[in-house]
Amino acid sequence: MGKTIFIALLIGALSAIPGHANLGIGTRAEHAVITFQPQPLDDPIGCVYLGDRFLVGLSPEEVRAGQAQVFLSEVGELLPGAGEFSLYLFIEGVKGGVRLRADEGARFSRHPGSPGFNYLGEAVPAAALTDLIARRYQELREIRARIAAERAEWIADVNPVFMLPDAERFNMLGLVVPPEGVGNLPVRPLDAQAAPDSLDWTRMNGKNYLTGIRNQGSCGSCWAFGAVAQVEALVNVAEDDTTIDLNLSEQTVVSDCCTSCGNCSGGWHSTALNFIRNTGIPTETCFPYRAANSACSRCSTWLAEARKINTVTTVTNQSQNETTIKNALQYHPVSTCVYVDNTFQAYRGGIYSYTGPVNDINHAVLFVGWGGDTTQAYWKIKNSWGASWGEQGYMRARRGQTNLLGYYTMDATYLPLFVDAGRDTTLRAPRDTLTLNPTVRDGAPCYDPSRPSYTYAWSPRTGLSDSTLKNPRAYPATTTTYRLTVRDLNRSRSDSIRITVVPYGVEAAPAEPAPAFGLAQNHPNPFTNRTAIAYSLPAPGRVVLRIYDVSGRCIKTLVDQTVGAGAHSAWWDGRNASGEKTGTGIYFYRLESGSRTFLRKIIRL
Repeated sequence: MGKTIFIALLIGALSAIPGHANLGIGTRAEHAVITFQPQPLDDPIGCVYLGDRFLVGLSPEEVRAGQAQVFLSEVGELLPGAGEFSLYLFIEGVKGGVRLRADEGARFSRHPGSPGFNYLGEAVPAAALTDLIARRYQELREIRARIAAERAEWIADVNPVFMLPDAERFNMLGLVVPPEGVGNLPVRPLDAQAAPDSLDWTRMNGKNYLTGIRNQGSCGSCWAFGAVAQVEALVNVAEDDTTIDLNLSEQTVVSDCCTSCGNCSGGWHSTALNFIRNTGIPTETCFPYRAANSACSRCSTWLAEARKINTVTTVTNQSQNETTIKNALQYHPVSTCVYVDNTFQAYRGGIYSYTGPVNDINHAVLFVGWGGDTTQAYWKIKNSWGASWGEQGYMRARRGQTNLLGYYTMDATYLPLFVDAGRDTTLRAPRDTLTLNPTVRDGAPCYDPSRPSYTYAWSPRTGLSDSTLKNPRAYPATTTTYRLTVRDLNRSRSDSIRITVVPYGVEAAPAEPAPAFGLAQNHPNPFTNRTAIAYSLPAPGRVVLRIYDVSGRCIKTLVDQTVGAGAHSAWWDGRNASGEKTGTGIYFYRLESGSRTFLRKIIRL
């Protein structure tokens, strides 16, 4: 368990009181608990600073109770390793019709080798800090008055972003739209999949497909965090495995590794996505985030752990079209843009509404869902300002506002690891051998050319020349089912092939005659991830096997080639021609050969 620091700042009244402090230290759990004399105020605002950095905001209930808490890790991020530091408490509120305010401070030093502190005396905050707090509190009162006048349903409060100095707060908004916009990127096709009334990728079927909340710091890298968050979630969704939970390196695209992406002065999420598609991005441990411009200093093994995506497409340009956005978002989270002002920065919870004038977009976020009724329809977005902002790093924002939320929404695809060990076959023993030839593709292979793309493991190992090769030579003495397990950088998948062994001198069992022309029911049906479709031909000929949605639109062609006579099969992994997962529901598959056609129904769960 972690340690808890109890810091007691005892203040008498909110008029002009001499600064004094009394410090108590204890340990418990993993929070720092700040206690002070309760203040029975109306409309209170309060916060605590550690030095010149915001530590924690005080809710009205906390001001009146005289206690607040913050994760000890957040305290540790601001505390110096040793020496002196100052703690400041700022409270403002109304009592007896009079607005009162107190600024209290104390100096401390750390006990060497322990979490304890020595009280050193009073501390007076710098005039610049006092002025900043006064201005921010005035901003907050004006925002709250506007919320009340508009009868809006959201809460504004102090937080680490809203309380930043003016320049730092401005610099966090680093989305820069290039003159060419999204350039020549293809437009994502609109499919016929009906959108549900609500959707939330943070709790889809009991799973959270989003990775952790990140913090871009005082760097205009929102565009990098929006793109990287999209890729991280995309892998979880495509593999249907939230335990993968990648933490990829935003610094890679902020640094000189991608000279066209951008830096802390601003950038473009579409360019970052294309860089990840073409070059790849390593993990956070390979190139940690610095919240600053830097040279390209990836670890030496970055290529061996880099992840790529398969495609990047445009969902919207200068549009907030809800149908188009939902059509893409129902498959996985998508990055987008928005105009942000101080009201957005002050958001703490509820359904945020913006009623100001139209301005240019300046911030990138990630769409993760939607909900609400006709009067409070909202988008749910993931931000990159830490978990202390908003609803633990997320926001619900009304749809169709003049803040342009939804402009330049980008889609991307990641194809999961595919493994097919091959078709079952017959082998005559002991003289015949067979070279196994599985199909392995997609996923997250190793891109370092000096290393294998995937690792292979066949079992059992008996009757194989080398069970760790992709294409070992097989010479089983008896009928054997070999199982192939393939691992990429994210996960492993398996498939099997059965080799029936017939001794020389013994006639193999006659094969069952293939039907003249047939299309079997897919198996399994219904299916979730993968299903097989068997068909047969009486003679060689050209075959077309396609999947259709309920509107009759072809969404995937499985076979379009000349095949031999006899039995055949094809697999469908539930994805459309763009590699995106299709939704649950009813589909159809049709086999065409010459003038003959078969049609059957397929159900995806």
